[in-house]
Amino acid sequence: MVSLNLIQMSRYDLRECMGTVLRDHFSFDRLDGIRKAYGSAFGNAPNIDKMITDKALDSLSAVRNLIVHRATVVDAEYSRRAKYLPIPNAPIGARITLNGDNVMGLVRGAFSAANGLLAAVDEWLTQNPSSVVSG
Repeated sequence: MVSLNLIQMSRYDLRECMGTVLRDHFSFDRLDGIRKAYGSAFGNAPNIDKMITDKALDSLSAVRNLIVHRATVVDAEYSRRAKYLPIPNAPIGARITLNGDNVMGLVRGAFSAANGLLAAVDEWLTQNPSSVVSG
């Protein structure tokens, strides 16, 4: 559902403001919200799904969240995620060690997934030209 007021404010031409219209429907400040938005935008697109669900993004997100919310001190949630993600680990209550090697691994993996996502979206747009809104 989209607010009729938003549609009216855009003079019924949503080509230039789809992001504004849909921003209340998707949370772009969480990885799961971003994944939901991609799923909604591209439906069943295996190459896009593969890239947006790449564990490298989960790894970077987990470490980022630990840095921002816990000052690198491992909590139960991070410890649980460390069992299946390639992320630096430490006992609960201790700090993880970040160094050039493990940070580069996190960043390199995320860049690879992002590059693959761009390629997959480009491929999808090429194969689905009637789905593209032109301005």
